[in-house]
Amino acid sequence: CSRFLHVTETVEDVVKQGLMQRKLGQITGTCFQRCVGMDALNSSFSVTYEIDAECGTTYHTRLRNFISMMQRENFVLGGAMTDGKGDRSKAPSQQADPDLFLRVVKQLPDGVVIRGAKV
Repeated sequence: CSRFLHVTETVEDVVKQGLMQRKLGQITGTCFQRCVGMDALNSSFSVTYEIDAECGTTYHTRLRNFISMMQRENFVLGGAMTDGKGDRSKAPSQQADPDLFLRVVKQLPDGVVIRGAKV
């Protein structure tokens, strides 16, 4: 199984994944477009488990099947993440449209309210 498609299970896995990403970045001298995909797999794995436990849905089983298919076929899961940009000469707080950047708009005792874009 490709290390790029491995769901981390231990602290050691997380450390090794980080070291692998750093080494590949050093070797290639650039982004290799897989960090976001690995992060998406790991975060989706735990989130779908929690959603299914609370709501009785089957997202986690479906995700596990998807990951198994990706591993079996040795597919690549890539991704990208950026801000909506707006006027690049201005800081996020100086943009005419505040929703061009992700921001916390309210802090609550049980979490935060966020608005804006992260694409």
